[in-house]
Amino acid sequence: MPARSTLTTIGFIPRQITCLYLKSIEALISDTVLLFLVPDAPRSFTMSEIYSDALRVSWGPPLRVNGRLLAYLVTHWKNGTSLSNKKTVRLSNTTLSYTVTGLSANAIYTVELAAETRAGTGTRKALWARTTQSPGEIT
Repeated sequence: MPARSTLTTIGFIPRQITCLYLKSIEALISDTVLLFLVPDAPRSFTMSEIYSDALRVSWGPPLRVNGRLLAYLVTHWKNGTSLSNKKTVRLSNTTLSYTVTGLSANAIYTVELAAETRAGTGTRKALWARTTQSPGEIT
């Protein structure tokens, strides 16, 4: 006869759960339930500098990392274009700022940031900004 598994909900967990190990009825002695929670969103995500071809963003580490922080993921795209044009850069776990380069002048961009652990990618934060005009450009 195959082992039966049960899941008992004790209460609402207002966090994203990536993995849940269910205990077997036959293994009541081993009462282990493992929850792997993704990290919180990075704090204080700001656009610190805006240029005609670049945007500089900075942030602080998540309040709750929920494990070992592996990396930060910065994703950007030009608004009004296909989401397939998204570009993502994976940064070290000690990096707290990044300059997005190669942008068009006088265009609106979305920049997203998320922290990553072994459990997965946490909640994303987003900023929107318009790049400046190119030097000497007349509108």
